[in-house]
Amino acid sequence: MIIEPTVPTTFAGRLSYVVEEDTPARAEFCQVLRSSGSAVIACDDFAALNQHVRRREPDIVVVGYQVAGPGWIDLVRGLRRTIPGAGVFMRSAENPDAAEVVAAINNGAVDVFHRRTDPRHVVESLRNHLARSSNAGADPGRSMRLASLTRREREVLERLIQGKTSKEVGIDLKISSRTVEVHRAQCMKKLGARNGVDLARKFLGG
Repeated sequence: MIIEPTVPTTFAGRLSYVVEEDTPARAEFCQVLRSSGSAVIACDDFAALNQHVRRREPDIVVVGYQVAGPGWIDLVRGLRRTIPGAGVFMRSAENPDAAEVVAAINNGAVDVFHRRTDPRHVVESLRNHLARSSNAGADPGRSMRLASLTRREREVLERLIQGKTSKEVGIDLKISSRTVEVHRAQCMKKLGARNGVDLARKFLGG
């Protein structure tokens, strides 16, 4: 099913694939992309996706964890090889933890959304990816924000996004868990992160 945009805006001329077996979730993402000007092809499995990719490569692919299954990391890697020009985004049913986001991004995903992700954040993340991929509109402030982190803040943040608890980070660095939380709060403030998952995204460049 192809849904053509009614008013070309943010993603005019772009093609997006949404691979999701959860019908309401698929419809929601199609609507977000359509309202931003993208043509959308909705698929409920990868057989359908592969058929469409042969005809035209997309700019964006949104993939549900559920349809991807336990081998989702290999799947993301495969998509990056098959359609290297496309931004691959993952969607989880529930709010993913930071370690899951890190794994997804390290293996080729641009970002990870979940059921309650604000549509405005979805559009912002997709738009930032398209801007970077076309070498226009990259975020020049990101390197400055990362440079503002102290050595200790980086040490704390690197361990937290590996999935370690504040207590474990404290033991590693020989500081209290309370001090770890203070550094974490400073990192969130400096990077403009809303929560732990967003902090991982911003630190990794998602």
